[in-house]
Amino acid sequence: MPELEATGERYISSMADPDISYEHWHRYLYATALAGNKTVLDIACGEGYGAHLLSQQAKKVIGVDIHPETVAYAKQHYAGPQLDFQVGSVDAIPVPGKKVFDVIVSFETIEHVDAEKQVAFLTEVKRLLKPGGLFVVSTPNKQTYTDEPHFNNEFHFKEFYPDEFNQFLKGYFKNVALLGHALYPMSCIWNLRRTGKGWKEYRLKYTSEGFRPTLDQKQDKYVIALCSQRGLKPTENSIMLDVTDKMRQDRAEMLAVLQKQAEHLKIVGEALRQKEAQIAELGAKLHKR
Repeated sequence: MPELEATGERYISSMADPDISYEHWHRYLYATALAGNKTVLDIACGEGYGAHLLSQQAKKVIGVDIHPETVAYAKQHYAGPQLDFQVGSVDAIPVPGKKVFDVIVSFETIEHVDAEKQVAFLTEVKRLLKPGGLFVVSTPNKQTYTDEPHFNNEFHFKEFYPDEFNQFLKGYFKNVALLGHALYPMSCIWNLRRTGKGWKEYRLKYTSEGFRPTLDQKQDKYVIALCSQRGLKPTENSIMLDVTDKMRQDRAEMLAVLQKQAEHLKIVGEALRQKEAQIAELGAKLHKR
């Protein structure tokens, strides 16, 4: 089966775009820590890479997506004893019964349907989630994703502001905790001896098939030493974020300049081809004389 077409509606794991790859992989990697030996439902699973990742920790995973060709691709590439895929929509999830799953995940899905279907979606989630189960759902922050950059995603029907999203979810769940998620250029300081206090760390590397999780270690460019005649306290890993996001903004501006240059060269090339055609036509007329 050929690779799925990148339409912009869904993430495809073979894509080379770092930003969107970091975002999507991190969400699923975060969810793996919640899926250990659990029965998991992945709604709008797309090509299945995330459901496959979850199945490596979970007891059973079912991935559901509305596009038959996407589900066919997922079944061919990822299905196994602990992982199955089905065609279905968020407002009519094709799993019978009640209280079936310990964990339900749905990343960047709810904004793709209108308000009426969002209500039906949450009703379905409540039907299928076990008492005490966990629903993990992500959606763009309308303020920073759409309003501030003046951006419109043609595939989104109903986006949320954080407080609005919180209130919507509290209509179905007693307890709701919101987490922020964003990409920032960052600097890391960590303990080379892997002792002391740490953070939950996930790693990706780029391969010929796209970004994939890896166990490869970070490579230190500098070494910082703490020295004392007395005992040292366990050191803390540390990260520093550039909250202005200048590195990525500079890259975006550079890409915009290169895009304009490419468009200009395309126009110049077309003009040159027209000139060549005119010269060839004139040469043919002179030759006839």
